[in-house]
Amino acid sequence: MAHNLNFNNRTGKYSFFSVKEKAWHSLGQIVKEHPTSEEAIKFAGLDYEVEKSPIFTKGSGIIEQADGIEITNSELEVSNYFANIRTDNNTVLGVVGKDYHIVQNREAFSFFDAIEEIGMESGFNSRSSFYRTFNIYYQISPIDYRKNILNNRN
Repeated sequence: MAHNLNFNNRTGKYSFFSVKEKAWHSLGQIVKEHPTSEEAIKFAGLDYEVEKSPIFTKGSGIIEQADGIEITNSELEVSNYFANIRTDNNTVLGVVGKDYHIVQNREAFSFFDAIEEIGMESGFNSRSSFYRTFNIYYQISPIDYRKNILNNRN
């Protein structure tokens, strides 16, 4: 089975990390404790921004006019469509419509810090002890629990 992990040519690392144990593919880095969302984004190589950029195409180059044919080399903007581009290396991630809203990695993962804060305020002395207890009590990790809640809202 292929791992399908992104290799970042700029850093020379795979965009992946695991906590305490090697993943089956043995790629990425191993960290000792559950990181904050900011640390996790850096460990995973996801510390970049994404921007929407207009898309252009080349025109046919031949325009018929009343007094003859004009040959041009023109660029035409593709209206209402944009390329999502990583700002660190200009990789096109995909094409989206005008109403698409980009959620930056730091925004998408910031709720993990809120989960940790709840654990600390509840008397747990570490993130890992909170995660372990949560998993035992609910039979699901806090991360998967949050995903289920978000999926059920949509």
